[in-house]
Formats: sequence, structure tokens, C-alpha cells
Amino acid sequence: MRRRSYWGLILLFFVCAQLTTHAQTAEDLQLIKKITGSDRLDTAAMEKLYHAGDAYLDKQGRTPVNIQGALQISELLKNLSTKPNLQVANGWSLLLAAKVRRERGEPLQAREPAIQALDVFKRTGHTRAQAEALIEIGGSYSNDADQLSTKIKYYEQGVELYQQLNDKPTVARLKEFVGDLYQVNQQFQPALDNLFEAVSMYKEIGMKNLQGVYSLIGAVYSAKDDFAQSLKYNLMAVETGEAAKDSGSLMIAIYNRVGQSYYSMESFSNTLKYFERGLKIAYAIRDTASIQTMQMNVADA
Repeated sequence: MRRRSYWGLILLFFVCAQLTTHAQTAEDLQLIKKITGSDRLDTAAMEKLYHAGDAYLDKQGRTPVNIQGALQISELLKNLSTKPNLQVANGWSLLLAAKVRRERGEPLQAREPAIQALDVFKRTGHTRAQAEALIEIGGSYSNDADQLSTKIKYYEQGVELYQQLNDKPTVARLKEFVGDLYQVNQQFQPALDNLFEAVSMYKEIGMKNLQGVYSLIGAVYSAKDDFAQSLKYNLMAVETGEAAKDSGSLMIAIYNRVGQSYYSMESFSNTLKYFERGLKIAYAIRDTASIQTMQMNVADA
């Protein structure tokens, strides 16, 4: 009698577990349809799910980051990866988990799932996903001297894959970023090579707001003590930014660099003029730190 009761409890537990699983599956399918617009479970649907989860981590305006939403989709992708021909879903799950950890301020913990995601994408032959994973791995390294070269290596590997895909906007943006990293690492020629390539590609795709990259080029020349070239590109940044009616924090940095270039050339009237322009924007956008910096520069000019 006891034995029969025991097996009855086991059967009841199994049935309840199955019912729970079916309920979760129905809920998951509803979420998949909501995000992808279809009941189909294929690799395209898995990528759409990933991008939906990634969007939860992309703060837009007043919309807060939704870490729980991203984790829910990461877990869903992990479960779906057990189905035939959907192994790539595990890569998307791991990459999303890595981004969640980075968002939480845990770059070291983000690195391992990003590396695992890269391995999955290599096996499944998804080039764009490999590139994204490489960038995520690179982002897990800091700009400290002992990590920066490794960080640059991963970013450059990602750039190579985006070049294979002929994704010029992404390549240009990453070239600019890598150029900045080389500047931080005091490798000035690779910095300039990447930044000039970025400018060329930006122009090729019709992008006109190049004040940021011109300013970076000016900063590299300044670090090389080539103040004439630094001034040239910083003035190009000013001209481009003013034409675009840019009145944000970037223009404060640009005006500051122009002022510093003129100061190095002992052209003090121009120094003061550009420092004051930067200070005016700092007041307008209520940037306290920049106000203090520009006030000190004006006083020293």
C-alpha cells in the first residue's frame, strides 16, 4: 500500500512538472511571437530576440535600463538552444549575459561568457555575431597600461570582420575608437592611421559631423608636440561643429584644445577667445566640471 502511494506521488509530481513546463513554453512562445512577429523558431528569430534583449540595456532618454528583461530573454535563448538547429541561440544568450554583467559594472565577469559566445558563433559560422562578441570581449578590458594592448587587439579583430561584411559605418566608428585607444596608449602613428581611415570612410558614407574625429586628430598632434598640425585639425573641428550648430560638451573640449594650441604658440588673444567660447557653452549646459576647468583656463590666459 505504501509502495503504491509512493509511486502515486512520483506520478503526480511528474504530471505537475509537465504542466508547469507546458505553461512556461506557452508563455515563452507568446513572448517570441510578440518580439519576432511570428511563431517560427529559426536563427533569424533568435537574432531578433537577442536584439530585443540588447535594446533593454540601451538607455534611451528617460527610459531606464531593463536588466531583468534582458536576463529573461537571455534565459529564453539558452532554453531554445537545446532545440535542433538552434545552437546559435546559446551564443546570443551568452553574449546578452555578458552585456548584462558589463551594465552592472562587472567587466571581468562579462569576459568569460563573451568568450564562450565567440566560440559558439565560430562553430555556427555567424561572422557578424563573432565581430560583436570580439568587441564585447575587448570592452571587458580597461584602459590601464597592462590591459590596453589586449583591448586594442580584440577591437581590431572585430574591425577586420566588419570589414569583411563591408559594414562601413561600423568600421568607421570603430576605427575612430581604436585610434583614440592608440592615443591613450601613446602610440601616435597607429592612432593617426586609424583616425584618418575613419575620416575617409565617414566622408565616403556621407557623414558630415566630423568635429569629434578632427578634434581627436588634433589631440594626437598636440601629444606629438606638433602644434601647427594640432591647431589645423582643431580649427577644422570648430568649423565643422559650428556649421552643425553643435552646442554640446564636445564643443567645450574642442574650444579648450584650440585655446591650448594657441597658448602653446603664445597667441594669447586667440587663446582667451576660444576659452571663453568653451566657458559660454559650459554655462549654457550647466556642466559644473567644465565651468571650473574653463574658468581656470580663462584666468591663466
